Amino acid sequence: MTEEIKIDEEILELDSEESGEPNVKIRSERVVVKCVDGTVINGETNLGRSRRISEVFTKGDSRFVIIFNANIQGYTGDVVFVNREHIVWAMPLDNKSKVI
Repeated sequence: MTEEIKIDEEILELDSEESGEPNVKIRSERVVVKCVDGTVINGETNLGRSRRISEVFTKGDSRFVIIFNANIQGYTGDVVFVNREHIVWAMPLDNKSKVI
């Protein structure tokens, strides 16, 4: 039995007969984000149905951007929810980029 759940325009398929875990396809991009208080966050964000990483930060109804595998000035966490209104700038990181 498969159940569909709609969350922020993404559809997750939940297979309750198997593991019960959502079957989610993630298209992640590495990013660095600077907040108004000077906090710098490095991690990954899910592009979802967005074609460009800029759309993650500028489009959509959610007030928050989700960053996972996050590193915040030496602290490593699983997930960080950042209020869009508190973001000064965001930059995609490629494999050649270095964060100081």
